[in-house]
Amino acid sequence: MRVFGSTLQHVTRREERPIAFVGAGLPSVEETLLADPGATFLQRCERFDVGRLPDRAVREALEVPVRNLGGTVDPEGLDRAVAAASGYAFMVQLIGFHMWRSASDPTRLISAADVDHGIAEATRRLGPLVIQPVWRDLPDMQRRFCVAMLDNEGPSRMADIASRLGKSSKYVSVYRDRLIKVGMIVPAGHGLVEFALPHTAEWLRSRPDLWPQP
Repeated sequence: MRVFGSTLQHVTRREERPIAFVGAGLPSVEETLLADPGATFLQRCERFDVGRLPDRAVREALEVPVRNLGGTVDPEGLDRAVAAASGYAFMVQLIGFHMWRSASDPTRLISAADVDHGIAEATRRLGPLVIQPVWRDLPDMQRRFCVAMLDNEGPSRMADIASRLGKSSKYVSVYRDRLIKVGMIVPAGHGLVEFALPHTAEWLRSRPDLWPQP
């Protein structure tokens, strides 16, 4: 990426070639790749937070490429795929990729079974591909914060997290802000937080070996 940034700078600035670069990544890129002293050109790029995609956009992303090649996606399967993606762009990519691969001829039909296979495979791969790399870089206290959220189904109250950790609300708010910054959690209303990535809670519950030791 250092070489890429340097080359891009040379082409756009010195040679004044009309080239645009668009890249996508996790929020943690701010603390990793873009913190590299050799990536100064990329550090000056404009940032845009994609956020959660509306269901309409998810449906179009999954259906239109298939339709453009003459195929169709089973309507009920498509509904399940939209729900499973939860508006998360990378999950949309994973589901689309695996349901396409599952179909015998995706330019004709992607069946409900193909879609279900795509959802299952995307869900399985989301943990090691996305959640685990973010988790690996979290300090101990941030991990404890996340584990404290597992007692809830859905959003967690900050007051409950503070109580479970035995810390003050002001203390845990510091770690809330840090977890939001790296893209692990997002605000979910006044005094509420939830995991930013779909299926994070399920993945963490399945991997107690990765929890911080008492």
